[in-house]
Amino acid sequence: MNSELNGSAPAAASTSGTSGSWAKEASLRFVAPSQRPMSAEERHAAIAVAAYHLAERRNFAPGHEAEDWLAAEAQIDWRGT
Repeated sequence: MNSELNGSAPAAASTSGTSGSWAKEASLRFVAPSQRPMSAEERHAAIAVAAYHLAERRNFAPGHEAEDWLAAEAQIDWRGT
């Protein structure tokens, strides 16, 4: 019976004779999102969100936009995300 139809999990692939090489190859190709560098667009969006939250903490008092942006840049760059 097809596992997709009955809701059960598919059977695990057999690794006999391969010493798990398929898993090693897969792990070499896969890079978790937290481990890959951010694109320029992702970085900009993350900084914008962080700057918004910093401004929100000050109740959006005017005159601190550049300060918020620079602090957000430092925060995102330090995290590496």
